[in-house]
Amino acid sequence: MSRLLILAVVLWVGLCGVGRAAGLTPEQISVWEASCTSVMEGLGAVLGAASVNEQPFVRVQLGVAVRGCAHPEVFESPMWFMGTLREFVELFVLGGGDWPEIRRRCPQTLLVSCLESMVRQHIYAELLPTIRVQGCGSQRDWEQVQAFIVDAAREEAEWLGWGAALVVALYRQDVRFRCLYPTLTPVSTSGSRGELMSPFGRMAGWENWRRSVTDSPASIIQFSPATTLARRQ
Repeated sequence: MSRLLILAVVLWVGLCGVGRAAGLTPEQISVWEASCTSVMEGLGAVLGAASVNEQPFVRVQLGVAVRGCAHPEVFESPMWFMGTLREFVELFVLGGGDWPEIRRRCPQTLLVSCLESMVRQHIYAELLPTIRVQGCGSQRDWEQVQAFIVDAAREEAEWLGWGAALVVALYRQDVRFRCLYPTLTPVSTSGSRGELMSPFGRMAGWENWRRSVTDSPASIIQFSPATTLARRQ
């Protein structure tokens, strides 16, 4: 944790120059700094209370946040990334829904089982509702975040890097599809097992849906943050 905090402090030194290079206004740079500080502090608090099995997952979240906060210039829409990161992490730090039960079980299970349940909960119960409000993001920005995830996971262990490149990528693409085509996929974000089931068995059907929508552009329903926010309320 101390290594990450030191790195974060070093990153802030050059942030204004990097922010200007990314086309951020002074006001946006201020929001960026405050949001990054909030994210780091929140994840640091969770890490301090995490069991041994949970710690790699939280450290990967920190690693992604550090990379993203340091490099707004790599995003087509830096403020989309920041808004998504901030809300995404806030939901995780609050620890509602199924998190108490997952954290109760994690110390009693295999490391890989603990991490997979945390990843699935984080992506389906927290990333999905976040991007339904913040927006689905461009393909380039989505892939950039995935690259940060793989790098941060590989710092923990090589096998975690492979897991991030395969399983996490699949789960993330699943929720992005749900965001892009909300009329074709379930809208529940309650954390129920039905919502969090593995997407492997549904891939063929969703590919057919994707093709049908792509072949008929007029049938695409545009994503509306206002509509999805009303749905959540």
